[in-house]
Amino acid sequence: MIRALNICIFTVILLLCSCSKSKDSYEAWLPSPDSRIHIYFNHNKGEPYYLVYYGNEIIVDWSLLGFSLSDNISLTDDLVITDTKSNSVKFVENETATSTIPIKGDYNEMIIGFEKVKNPKLGFDLVIRSYNTGIAFRYIFKGDETEKASSILSEETQFNLYANFFNWTLAQDKSDLPVTFIADERFSVIIDETIEVGYPRMKLKSVSNDKTRFKCLLNRKTADPLIKIEAGVKSPWRIIFIKEYSRSEKSE
Repeated sequence: MIRALNICIFTVILLLCSCSKSKDSYEAWLPSPDSRIHIYFNHNKGEPYYLVYYGNEIIVDWSLLGFSLSDNISLTDDLVITDTKSNSVKFVENETATSTIPIKGDYNEMIIGFEKVKNPKLGFDLVIRSYNTGIAFRYIFKGDETEKASSILSEETQFNLYANFFNWTLAQDKSDLPVTFIADERFSVIIDETIEVGYPRMKLKSVSNDKTRFKCLLNRKTADPLIKIEAGVKSPWRIIFIKEYSRSEKSE
């Protein structure tokens, strides 16, 4: 009953936000099935951002989403929301055994459609999932069916760990995924991805001196062809696992 009520609440909030906000200002939140994790989404003046709560704690601060394309095209701003959908999925082991996503369990899902204001042929769906153990999101391009389809130069996805309260420690000195962070021995956060054929693997590039703010760096070789923006092209899932340490684990 609680789970059903939870789903109804986030669906209603999505509807209220889409009705009460103008298209250049949209807010929504997506809880995990147990309501411990919440993803907040904000679309402000054409720019999409996300934020992640665990319990009452901010884990990931407002972080930008989107891409930079060839021909000086940015898919991080001047975006308009075209549609929104929400869904709740019950985990069934035999139906997901072949899935490449390592995060398992029931999840709530939100899909937000975007297109470029000045070029409606360019757009993508942002698929966001909230699980009891973390979050996952990916981009699915709607496609540019012109002869000169744009290509992805860089993915601008950010991962800004909340540093106003926590002291974060990088568990290993590397940028290849998965990467583990520890927050004051209270939480661990693992950033990982799935593999998508034809899409470069992701590294984390630090953009702050305290190593709490990172952006996606596509590990593309010089000879690798750029990814054309065609209908159905998918990014790998960007995954954030969140774990709170128990008292016994802290004392070890």
